[in-house]
Parts: sequence; C-alpha cells; structure tokens
Amino acid sequence: MGRPVSELREEGRRASSGSVVQLRAGTIEGVRKVGVSVFLGVPYAQPPVGPLRFRRPVECAPWEGVRPARTVGPIAHQFPTDLEAMQGRLDLPQSEDCLTLNIWTPEPDGTPRPVMVWIHGGAYLNGTGAADWFDGTSFATRHDVVLVTINYRLAVFGYLHLAGVSPEEIGSGNCGLLDQIAALQWVADNIASFGGDPGNVTVFGESAGAMSVGVILGTPEAAGLFHRAILQSGAASNVTTAEDATAVAVAVLAALGLSPDVEGVTRLRELPAAQIMAAYGAVAVSHAPDMTASRVVPTFAPVVDGVVLPQEPLHAIREGASSSVPVMIGTNRDEMEVMRLLDASIYDFGDDEIERRAATLFGDLSGEALSLYRRPEQRRTQNVWTAVDTDRTFLAPAIALAEAHEAAGGATWLYFFTWSTTAFGGRVGAVHTLEIPFVFNNFSLGASPELTGGPPADAPALGERMHRTWAHFARHGDPRNDGLPAWTPYEPLERATMIFDTTCAVVNDPQRDRRLLWSAWAER
Repeated sequence: MGRPVSELREEGRRASSGSVVQLRAGTIEGVRKVGVSVFLGVPYAQPPVGPLRFRRPVECAPWEGVRPARTVGPIAHQFPTDLEAMQGRLDLPQSEDCLTLNIWTPEPDGTPRPVMVWIHGGAYLNGTGAADWFDGTSFATRHDVVLVTINYRLAVFGYLHLAGVSPEEIGSGNCGLLDQIAALQWVADNIASFGGDPGNVTVFGESAGAMSVGVILGTPEAAGLFHRAILQSGAASNVTTAEDATAVAVAVLAALGLSPDVEGVTRLRELPAAQIMAAYGAVAVSHAPDMTASRVVPTFAPVVDGVVLPQEPLHAIREGASSSVPVMIGTNRDEMEVMRLLDASIYDFGDDEIERRAATLFGDLSGEALSLYRRPEQRRTQNVWTAVDTDRTFLAPAIALAEAHEAAGGATWLYFFTWSTTAFGGRVGAVHTLEIPFVFNNFSLGASPELTGGPPADAPALGERMHRTWAHFARHGDPRNDGLPAWTPYEPLERATMIFDTTCAVVNDPQRDRRLLWSAWAER
C-alpha cells in the first residue's frame, strides 16, 4: 500500500522545483500564483474506457517529457442539476476519461504539510472536483495545507453492479468508490513531491461526498490511506444491496436491448457513452428512491457486494474498522429545503398528505412524530415534511455514525450548522450545501453570493472560524482552536455538539427529541 513515508518525503524534496513536479508516472508542470502552486487535471488512473469500462481503476502508465497540468480535466458523464451549476464549471466537457485530480500547495518543496482530499457531492450522479467552490487557494495560503480535489465515475459508469448477471464483473458496482480509493493511493505515493505529508491525510466531502467518506471508513481496501475524516451532510448509511443493484443493472441492460448475461455485458462495453447515458436516464426515473422507505438510497450508490464492501460500512465502523481515525461529522438544519429550490412543487402538499406520509413512514409513531415536527421551534422553515426528510436523510444517519464510531473507541466530533441565508427570500434557512463556502472560505466564487445572500456581514467571520477549524482538524485530528468555545468529543452521556452560527456555541444533545424519535423508529 505505498512506500514508507520517510522515503516519499525525501523523494519530494529532491524532485520538486517551482511548478514542475516529478511523479511516479512522469513529470508535470502546473502554474505558480501568489503564495500557491496549482496543478490541474492530473491523471491518477488510466482512462476507464474500452475494456476498462466498468472495471476497477488501473494505475497510470508512465509518460515521457513534461505534461502540462494547467487546466482541469473533463467531468464525469452526468445530467447536472441547478444545484451543481451553482458551484460552477459544469460547462466542462464530459468524458469517461475523467479520472483526474487537482492540487493546491503553498510550495512543492517536500515539506510535510497536512493534506486534505475533497470528494464532491451530487447524489453519486453529478458534480466535479473542479467546481469553483472547491478552489483550494485559501487552505494553502492561509493554513499551509495541501488541498486535493478529485473526479470519480458517477451514476451508471460508477455504480452499475454487473456481477449479478456476469460473475467475472467483480467490483463493477463500486467503480466510483474504487476510483476514490485509487486517488487516495495516488496521494500516498505522490503527495510528498507537492509538499504534502502522506502520513497526515484527511479525506472530507459533502452530501454524496460525505456518504463516500462514510463508506470509505468501512472499506478494507482504504485502510491506512487516510488518517482523519470529515463528513458534511452525509454519513455511512447510503449503500444498496447486491440484490437491488442487480435489478437496476438488469433494467439498464433491458433499456439498451441487451441480455442480462456475459454477452450482454460484453456488448455494453462497445456502446457509445451517450447511448448508455440515455438508458440510465430512463432507469433512474423508473427506479427512483422510495421517499417513504426506512432510508433513502440513490438508484446508483455503493453496493454491499461481499467483495469491495464485505458488509455494510456502518457495521464495519461499529466493529472498529476505523477506530484509529478521528472523525468530525455534521449536518445543516434545513438540508432538504434544497429540493424546493430545485423544484418548488416537490413539497407542495397539505396536511392530509403529510398525515398520510407520516402514517406510512412512522406507523404507530406517527402521532408523536407529527406533534414534534409541527412545533415551530423544531424547524426553521414552514414546511413540516422537509424537516422530516432532513432528519431521516441526514441527521439520524449522522448521529448513528457518530454513535458507532464513538462506541468503537474512535475520537468523534459532532457539529450542527444553523446559519440561515438571506437569499431566496430567507425561506430556505440553513439549506443543503450552504456550509461549503464557509468551509473553503470562498464567498465570491461560483454562485456563492447567490446562495449566501451577498453574503451578509456576519458570514466572513463564521467562515473564518469554520475554515480554521477544518484546517486545524486536518493538522491535529482535533477541531478545537482559539476561535471556538470549549468543545468536548461526542459521547453518549452529554452528546456535545458545536453549533456553527453567527455566534458559535456548544450545546449538549441539541436535537434530543428528534434523536429519540428516530432511534425508536429504527428499533421498531
């Protein structure tokens, strides 16, 4: 799993000069800006095309000469939503040849700095590590951190579980996950040349990126490749079974007129990507997640296949798979208000429909649930069901992961982001993705001003606190710093939680009523 850290550091000191860096596969040249060297579109694996389509990533082949690393690479095939468009750069070309990463470093001089590897979100369907929001300049210049962002295969190319119809296709349902692990392996082998410490790597992400981090925490192949983990609005519960994933794969093959067998899979590798994407679009609609199910799992998601994922990640975490890795996890108060931004009609229903849904979801707990969620103090916005969906999709899984990690002896920190944007008439509160500009200290990039509402005068101060906290956690494995009030690790007696808002505060068990409801619901 890579070479000794001391050897990599020494190689980094010898190989790097300005914006030219020697990698295992060859030499690249980035650009030097004020206070930061940037390397864009760096391949971390061979293009997964032809015979490599739906296969685990393969290490880059060596190249000769100096390879330019000044522009980002293509993004994975996708049907982006307005949410991803707000983050910027989705006008980039789409291609299966998308396994690239981007690096911001104070200086590629072999100095062992903390490394942060960002996994973008997008429901496993959309997004790119090259989005404007994820620019790492501030982390590099303000906190002496090496920041890496990655692309990985999405949707049908990243999570089509073909092993159920063609047994030799082992791991095909986890290609996107294996891409992320391959990127971490690349970091372990090469980051010393960029001034990063391969012995101090933090993997962090948001939404499906955080869900990916949760899966990585329980994936044997990823063990030893990272040393801290931060999960923003995502946990370890969004995986699917081999049975359900096989049904989706059969549906995709059928939509393409292919048989669910070895021959069909062989022909699948020969089809144009656009044709496969069209079939994926149709299947994604017909196999949309059941929003009244016990947990909402995307149609395409990591698969508990018995090989790459021997068991559900949350179970592995509870058994101590990542107990040596400090974890910080949190959610936003009004996550699912994002759906009303994307389509205002999604939650356009009245009390009768709310009561019907509550009866379906909660059963004999529906009266208690409705009484709780109809209390104004339990939610920021006026829509009862967005509050329910927020907690089912984000809050309850986050607490479950925190409890599992803490029970296994892992250092665990919980936060709750409650800062409300003034944008969109102030009706969406602390909406999904809102914390990203604060974490990256990028309030002017992409559509950050559109999401944050300017931002208001209090946003930069909170952004400074959060930006510093993330960097401090990456450096020390502990988020506590001078910019925050006293914060103790999460444990089941007090359940200390940092509230990130205009005024930051630590509150014990701030979502107690909701936590108890979902705990009782899960135990039914």
